[in-house]
Amino acid sequence: MEHKITVKTEDPQIIERILQMIKDEPATYTLVNESKKNSNDLVNIMNNIAEKKIIQRIQDPLKWQKEIRKDKKLIGRR
Repeated sequence: MEHKITVKTEDPQIIERILQMIKDEPATYTLVNESKKNSNDLVNIMNNIAEKKIIQRIQDPLKWQKEIRKDKKLIGRR
């Protein structure tokens, strides 16, 4: 049986302590640093939206939301 553990932290000391604990164990690990990539992606997306002035074109947010939603029709509902 395979077990997996996911740890999210910004503290490099915690990561180092975990790696020290498993260094002599028959275990594998993958260390991923996602924060910078995700932050940069978010900044690029927000800048793109700002340049296109998309939000300024939405006159009525409730009407806009209803127009773009693609809800499934549920049995017994209209």
